[in-house]
Amino acid sequence: MRKIFVFLCLLLMVPFSHASAEASGNTVCPKTQLLQEPSNQDKEELNAALSHYLISKVYGRNPKYLDYRLEVITPMKELKGTDKSYYYMAIQNCGREVANRSWFVRLRFPKMHNAASFGEIFVVKDQTNQWSVWFRYH
Repeated sequence: MRKIFVFLCLLLMVPFSHASAEASGNTVCPKTQLLQEPSNQDKEELNAALSHYLISKVYGRNPKYLDYRLEVITPMKELKGTDKSYYYMAIQNCGREVANRSWFVRLRFPKMHNAASFGEIFVVKDQTNQWSVWFRYH
């Protein structure tokens, strides 16, 4: 019964998330042919890119956002449980090929409060080894 409830919740989340992404105009889908497949060897490199430039590029230079804790960093297609809804959100926004080449990153900003204390971003690595965020959920 619980699985059915979680599944229904996931189904309800995806269409609303897609609509809000379209309304904000923030989603620019990366070109699939330019993207690398995620590998666990890239995890440390992505972590370094987050601290060097991705966080400030996405959230600005507010010191409250520069102080963060990494909660989840995993290839999108490996997400489990309720986090799997982010994979479906990525598919809904840019298709399965982009979702399968994307990373999911959840950040906690301890100096922020309420909903602003979390951030979820979708990240890809291109053929030139450059990281970029193509979607910011929070």
